[in-house]
Amino acid sequence: LRRTRPASMQFGGLNPFRGKQDGATAFCLTLAFRTADRGPRSLLGQLDSLAADADTSSEDGIAALCADTALLLLRRKQEWLYCCGEAKDHGRDEAALERFDRLAIREAAKFDDRDSS
Repeated sequence: LRRTRPASMQFGGLNPFRGKQDGATAFCLTLAFRTADRGPRSLLGQLDSLAADADTSSEDGIAALCADTALLLLRRKQEWLYCCGEAKDHGRDEAALERFDRLAIREAAKFDDRDSS
């Protein structure tokens, strides 16, 4: 992960949940992969490339990142080992964004400077 800022800051103050309906759901998905290669053609390399090239400043950019990531994962499902996740519905969209921020910070904290380039 290369994130060092909370998601709401990454979205330029834009709340991607606003305007849909009242409330939103925050998802956390964890995948474990079988991969010895970390090069640009590996699954991890391709996921990293998708994240690096994504436009997270707009709802369309976030939606495209989600769609591209899902498609890549489906095409490479033979490399999955395990998958788990959680979803939490929030009555206020701001609460869902706050939950997302906490999840992003928790995940980023698992990595140290050696993992970012």
